[in-house]
Amino acid sequence: MSDAPFAIEPLEGERAYRLTGPLDLPSHMALTELMEELVRTPGDITLDIATVTFMDSSGLRVILDACRELADTGSVRLVNPGGQVRKLLRLTDAAGAVPNLEVVETKV
Repeated sequence: MSDAPFAIEPLEGERAYRLTGPLDLPSHMALTELMEELVRTPGDITLDIATVTFMDSSGLRVILDACRELADTGSVRLVNPGGQVRKLLRLTDAAGAVPNLEVVETKV
């Protein structure tokens, strides 16, 4: 696992961000604050998670809660999940838990 701290970087385009480092209990509040702000208005949210080195249930919960808050007004797109994160998403069937969560392999 990388020693890099969790970070959120805005990307070009509206409501698009790159997440870096471990998304876990100590770091999930940074993403919670961002997502709580974003879900106040309708629209899709794109998170490039290619450089997220680890995600636990607290990080996943932030994403699923945002999907539920958006409901029919937008979706959350997770782009390029890495090995451990991809496995967590698959094992939890996160995309099946909420209809507006997309997991895609592409460039943002």
